[in-house]
Amino acid sequence: MSRLANSRPGVKVGRTVRVAVRPTDENPCHVVVIRDGAREDHYTVSPLPADFGLAFEVEKFLPAQWPAYQVLLADDGRHACTCKGFCARGTCRHVAGLLALRQAGQL
Repeated sequence: MSRLANSRPGVKVGRTVRVAVRPTDENPCHVVVIRDGAREDHYTVSPLPADFGLAFEVEKFLPAQWPAYQVLLADDGRHACTCKGFCARGTCRHVAGLLALRQAGQL
């Protein structure tokens, strides 16, 4: 008996990112929402000092038990993040999201 392989390629779910809350004088953090399909995560994004490029601390706050990550959007294009995904693959949703917001003039 022969089997046919599923010939339909997988559909990659689109990712969106948006600023939900802008910083104020009382709260210097952005609140950013990153959505992958049905998964939606909220992060506080705080600026950090950096010698080159822009640096941020990104912390998921729903749920709050996740660690904070440091993200560098380097001027030379060699971006970095301290999350497991970036360490394993060299890319992650944090860098991609913040880069998109920076290019849109929202960071």
